Amino acid sequence: MPTLNSFFSSTLSSPTSSKNNQIACSGNTKNQTLSLSWNRRELSLGFMSTFLAVGLVGNNDRRSGDANAAILEADDDEELLEKVKQDRKKRIERQAVLNSAVKEKGYLQDLVYNLSKVGQAIENNDLPAAGLVLGNGSDTEWVKTANLAFTKLSASPEESTEVETFNSSLASLVTSVNKNDLESSKLAFVSSASAFEKWSSLTVPKLMAGIKVFGNATSPSTRRVLLALHEKNLDFELVNIDLKDGEHKKEPFLSRNPFGKVPAFEDGDLKLFESRAITQYIAHRYESQGTNLLPADSKNPSHYAIMAIGMEVEAHQFDPVASKLVWEQVIKNFVGLTTDQAIVAEEEAKLAKVLDVYEARLKEFKYLAGETFTLTDLHHIPVVQYLLGTPTKKLFTERPRVNEWVAEVTKRPASQKILKFSDTLLPLPPGESSSLYTRKTSTMSSSMSSSRTPFGQVPAFEDGDLKLFESRAITQYIAHRYEDQGTNLLPADSKNIAQYATMSIGMEVEAHQFDPAASKLAWEQLFKHIYGLTTDQAVVAEQEAKLAKVLDVYEARLKEFKYLAGETFTLTDLHHIPVIQYLLGTPTKKLFTERPRVNEWVAEITKRPASQKILQ
Repeated sequence: MPTLNSFFSSTLSSPTSSKNNQIACSGNTKNQTLSLSWNRRELSLGFMSTFLAVGLVGNNDRRSGDANAAILEADDDEELLEKVKQDRKKRIERQAVLNSAVKEKGYLQDLVYNLSKVGQAIENNDLPAAGLVLGNGSDTEWVKTANLAFTKLSASPEESTEVETFNSSLASLVTSVNKNDLESSKLAFVSSASAFEKWSSLTVPKLMAGIKVFGNATSPSTRRVLLALHEKNLDFELVNIDLKDGEHKKEPFLSRNPFGKVPAFEDGDLKLFESRAITQYIAHRYESQGTNLLPADSKNPSHYAIMAIGMEVEAHQFDPVASKLVWEQVIKNFVGLTTDQAIVAEEEAKLAKVLDVYEARLKEFKYLAGETFTLTDLHHIPVVQYLLGTPTKKLFTERPRVNEWVAEVTKRPASQKILKFSDTLLPLPPGESSSLYTRKTSTMSSSMSSSRTPFGQVPAFEDGDLKLFESRAITQYIAHRYEDQGTNLLPADSKNIAQYATMSIGMEVEAHQFDPAASKLAWEQLFKHIYGLTTDQAVVAEQEAKLAKVLDVYEARLKEFKYLAGETFTLTDLHHIPVIQYLLGTPTKKLFTERPRVNEWVAEITKRPASQKILQ
């Protein structure tokens, strides 16, 4: 397949000998002279043939040669050129080889086609014709849609820089054409084309790489990601990881997720882990495709905060209990172990309390985060599907609104698709979520608890009429709602989905890897003393071993970046501070100080003025 790199390296550096098909441009810019020449056929059609091929795979059809030949013959026939373009697009769609960015590629094809027409007009010294295609530049429809594609497909500062250069050059081109300045028009055209080529060299390989999920289709966490992809109608490759063989605990998988848990995820150059961080990335990155998995007004911080509460409740209230029930009643049977009915009874009692909260919520709304299906609902589906095949099903069916909700979310086409994967069942290690600053407290009155947070855990939060609970959902609301005030707690470029996904991974790691072990250590070494209880040193040793593994990952991360999510302080770092402050007054402090980069990071975040204020 031809590439824009090869095309431009030949057309912008090598003069051609074609008569009348050549433009020579020269101009002085300060101390340097720009001398450029290119071939008309290559310039106009090189753009076209390259971008019609973006994202296409393996076209060995005999007709492909005919189509390429037709493009070469379409040079002076605008109608034929358009016909060839449409014909190729239809064939490709029939072959089902366009990947997830179909709409954006269409926008880019339009951009290439219109730039080709502008180039032909300039070459023919017909600036009025070029002006008709360019219109007002930024307000012209094909320019606006191209910028939509740029916004969606750009994931790095380098790509954004080239987009800015392209738009600046295009504005200069419009100005030069309107002034009937041929030489300036030539230079501006080459500048815009060059910026587009550089952007393409950064972006096209990622489009070709596609989406890969490294996991196992029977793992609930992997299914969570597959559900999001199916809801978005995205093409992806599932790379099977054999958990029974311990493949997730070995390289190369550990290079994708240092915690050795499925799934891991790749989208071009972007690599993610933690299923809930991945689903949030998918929901934002591909917001305009398939099912909208965000609130109807996703830019409204209040609406987004409600969904964030739901995701936190699923992760910390529902899933730990539901996953233990799956382990006892499904996985144990599969591996030949005996179900512990005492554990089942204990966990069903916990799950019943969560579902009572859901029942009340679903009397007000169709879904858990409002009137539309969102990530909050999606995150529940994989474990619910397993529990519907166990006696625990009764907890769902005996609650009318919960029963309706379960029927609604599990009958979705995406939910049905993931049920097809049933070759092997994989043990789901039961996890326990423990958070020091959301631990139940007997000092909160039952009336206050039920009115502000149905799970009886601090904190609860009000901002005017908005009422929230779940600490991490609250911090995300604060960071977005008051983004322009005080410290920016979001990534430096908070609109960059890749950067936001990196922060999301960090928040998920803190919530599910760091906090459970760290909070248990604080409980054993500090709070037990307050209540006159004895520290269990066996528990301390066990939890310190777990925390050490997490901090080893942090040490490696902090050798690359100043903070866990990059070069700036974000919510990822902030979420760690309260428990770290407690642990620095215990023997566990050594786990931080014996790791140089972790020690520097801890010193940096705990000396912040805000950190000092909460110690007072």
